[in-house]
Amino acid sequence: MIGRLRDVARELGAGALELLLPVVCAACQRSLDSREPATHFLAGVLCRGCARQLVRLAAGGCSRCQQPVLAGATRCQACAGKRSAVESTTAAVSFEGAVEGWIQAFKYPRRGLAGLAAGPEAIARALVQEAGRICHAPLPDCIVPVPAHPRRLRERGFNPAGLLARPLARELRVPCHTHLLVRIRDTPSQTRLDRRARRSNLRGAFRCGDLPARIVWLVDDVRTTGSTLEEAARTLRGAGAAQVHAICAAWTPAIGTAGAEIGPLGRGRVHP
Repeated sequence: MIGRLRDVARELGAGALELLLPVVCAACQRSLDSREPATHFLAGVLCRGCARQLVRLAAGGCSRCQQPVLAGATRCQACAGKRSAVESTTAAVSFEGAVEGWIQAFKYPRRGLAGLAAGPEAIARALVQEAGRICHAPLPDCIVPVPAHPRRLRERGFNPAGLLARPLARELRVPCHTHLLVRIRDTPSQTRLDRRARRSNLRGAFRCGDLPARIVWLVDDVRTTGSTLEEAARTLRGAGAAQVHAICAAWTPAIGTAGAEIGPLGRGRVHP
């Protein structure tokens, strides 16, 4: 309950700043032209110059790793023979360069009023909503954010995935169940773990109540190896989900679903 109140307070605080301040680029604070909303990727949130720094992931590729596929195929050769609880994964951009800084600023804000800076959060929200728009998965019955462990929630004061999931749910007009999936183990940092160690580290980390939905969109900020999404999706499927589709703001570029390095064909720079 306290975590939910903190999330709401943070959303209200950021929203109030957006209402009080003039419309500016969320990254560089340059004034945005009112004619920009339909002219380039993330217009209305970023200016044209900042938008050009994004490495947008190619649409229409493999449903699991967004790599190019043969005509008529939905999965690449590496993913086709690989079992996964995650039906598909869609991210808007590659987690590198300016995107990495913006998302880190959103996830780890400074304390006090300075931490209510609306820019990084606005960018992360817009990226998740863009991922939802380009996703080819069936529309969800509900949206579920990847949960934070209660200890980490107390330390940070909010759950990043929860803040990203709710605007997407409002846009799609579906329920957002922020407390249906619960993290019951505070797993150690996975930064230096390989894929196999990450999976072992996360085994049994989540619990899910009765799931009132068949198709679930699982929201997180960044997909790295996919181990967290995989374990969360496995738990959701165990609770009754027929399909779980992952929606993320960004995808770490060095690793694909099958463990292969993502090449230049798997992403393309945006040219507004």
